[in-house]
Amino acid sequence: MRVDGPSVTPSIPYEAPCVALGWLTDVLGFTLSDAFHDPAGNLAFAQLVWGNGAIFISGARPRTIRGRVLALAPFRSLLTTKLQ
Repeated sequence: MRVDGPSVTPSIPYEAPCVALGWLTDVLGFTLSDAFHDPAGNLAFAQLVWGNGAIFISGARPRTIRGRVLALAPFRSLLTTKLQ
C-alpha cells in the first residue's frame, strides 16, 4: 500500500516558537502549513511541511512543583500516524 504522507509526525517544543518557525522556514526550507495562537496572540502550535514530511512545533511552558521550575513542558505532545 502506498502512503503519500509521513507515517510519523514529530512534535517539537521550543521556548521561542516564533524564532524557531522563522529559522525552520528561512534556513531549512520548511513551509508553514497551519498555525494556532493562544488568546494573547502568541504562537502556540504550528505544522510545517517539507516534501511529503511534516513536523509540529509548539511553545514550551515551565513545569513547576510548589512554585519551583523543574523543566520546560510542551503545550501539546502529539504523535500522528497513518494506519495501513
